[in-house]
Amino acid sequence: MNEGSPPDQSPAPSPAASTAAPSPAAPAVPAWPIRVWRRVLSRPDLGIGLLLALLCYGAVRATGRWVGFVRDEGYYFKAGEQYFEWFRLLWRNLWSGRLLETFSDATIVRHWDYNHEHPVLIKTLMGFCWWFTHDVLGITSGGEGFRVVGALAAAICTAGTYALARRAGLGRPVAVFAGMAWWLMPHNFFHSHLACFDVPVTAMTVLVVYTYLAGRRSLAGAVVAGIVFGLACATKHNALFLVILLVCHFAVTRWREFEVDTRPGGGLRLPPIPLTFAFILVFAPLIMYLHWPYLWHHPIERFGGYLGYHLNHEHYPVAYGDVLLVRPPFPFSFPWVMTWYTMPETTLLLGLIGMGIGLRTLWRGWRGRLLPADGPTSVDGDRPPSTMLMWGMMAVFPLALIALPSTPRFGGIKHWMPATPFVALFAALALERAIDATGRLFAARWRPWWTGGLVALALLPSLIGTAVTVGNGDSYYNSFAGLIRGGAEHNLQRTFWGHAGHRLIIDAMNRLPDGARVFFHRTNFDSFNRYKRDGLLKGTVHYASDVRGSDYAIIFHQVGYVEEYYQVWKEYQTRAPIAGVYLEGVPLVTFYARPGKPLPSGLKNIEL
Repeated sequence: MNEGSPPDQSPAPSPAASTAAPSPAAPAVPAWPIRVWRRVLSRPDLGIGLLLALLCYGAVRATGRWVGFVRDEGYYFKAGEQYFEWFRLLWRNLWSGRLLETFSDATIVRHWDYNHEHPVLIKTLMGFCWWFTHDVLGITSGGEGFRVVGALAAAICTAGTYALARRAGLGRPVAVFAGMAWWLMPHNFFHSHLACFDVPVTAMTVLVVYTYLAGRRSLAGAVVAGIVFGLACATKHNALFLVILLVCHFAVTRWREFEVDTRPGGGLRLPPIPLTFAFILVFAPLIMYLHWPYLWHHPIERFGGYLGYHLNHEHYPVAYGDVLLVRPPFPFSFPWVMTWYTMPETTLLLGLIGMGIGLRTLWRGWRGRLLPADGPTSVDGDRPPSTMLMWGMMAVFPLALIALPSTPRFGGIKHWMPATPFVALFAALALERAIDATGRLFAARWRPWWTGGLVALALLPSLIGTAVTVGNGDSYYNSFAGLIRGGAEHNLQRTFWGHAGHRLIIDAMNRLPDGARVFFHRTNFDSFNRYKRDGLLKGTVHYASDVRGSDYAIIFHQVGYVEEYYQVWKEYQTRAPIAGVYLEGVPLVTFYARPGKPLPSGLKNIEL
């Protein structure tokens, strides 16, 4: 201390203070969510696509309780459980030293022989989702657990449709329209709830097209496209046709590069073949074989049986005007007329206008006279004719295939559902042209409002149709058919697959006397069993396999199965139902009781 300076008055540090531990730091936030969020913010299309997918998934899951179990679901519920049990056995045998037993043909046949008419990718995913959401987390019923896959596939298809629109240079508002126009088609929205293959194969079709277009110019992209195509084949047999369409697209868009050398030793000179085709040839059979244990021991024989089943598929009766389609030859008009009657009006009309625009672009491209009005190139340099050709083939081919007089007819419009995302894309193209043409009438600050208003207006018929038929979307008909009542007056199919009795099963069957035997008509035993296992139907109600052994009967209004209707009238000696399910006054299902049997209390007609 210097002389003359005041003494240091600060207290000496205490031992406790000098040895105190530093205050604990705030817990570290994991870095990966921040990176993901920054990536989303830096790529608006990724964020919009994810948002559309979440909206679609949430809407499907929120409305699932109104959708009954369809016939095919009963089979797929059972298959998903059996397939998952094989994986349980694999896990047990791994720890018990008996791993090889799991791969014996006898064990595989015991678990995988059931429903071997279809590949097993989707059913296996259903089994795992059922186990995880129902058994592990306990957040779904058993049936809802199987249905999670359909909702996820719908979400992927919605985001994929948006991505295809953006890839082709369409603006974000109409790209959003394309994605929403797809999942708001009432038939598509209905099928998105189901534990079936139609929505998954539609989603895979969109992914195949996107990865093919985006992956032709890089090795990694070609590998991804090959894997996606293999997964599509493992989803449903529809995907087998996609490779034909992709090859046709390549040949037509590169036709100027095909040359015939007439000199000695010459021949046909081809343009460079995309690597994607090589990887498709590698991955498609490899994934098909590896994902399907049923093929492991007898691949040729069993795969041939799978193809043979679909080449000789049975024909289910389908009502089509004054004709009941039972056996070929079938009318060529069927898929075209049914699409005209079952797609929301604005999407349908805009889609047709968009196809006209696409045809004009193709013609100008063929003649080498493209105009600026034909639109921008895609993000990786595709000229507009290439995009229009791809969309057009994907939109038309599924309908043209079903239109062939020998193609089986066995249910609704779901069999050409893979065409619907591309119709939505053409509709978005036409909507963008309309917005551009009319937006010039407004000041710049009002144009975003005008754009949003037209997009919302174009989606309105879809939204109304989906809301009205939310649990029975397969019964939807648009105003060109006269709505639901008009569809009935045209003698078109009112319902399919035995799901429309859902409310009767929940509301009426649970008030039947114990031991009641019910004839469930088009609701099969496996779906009936799922109602019981999920607690929607009490255990004292029994399944009657025919009318004679029943006390009560529900009858679906399907012209092809009207014989059981007459059996009920004859056996029960009455034509008067005690209740029914009606959609805009059109009966979908009616409920009968044998005379002398007690009637459930408070029973009334269900108006949807």
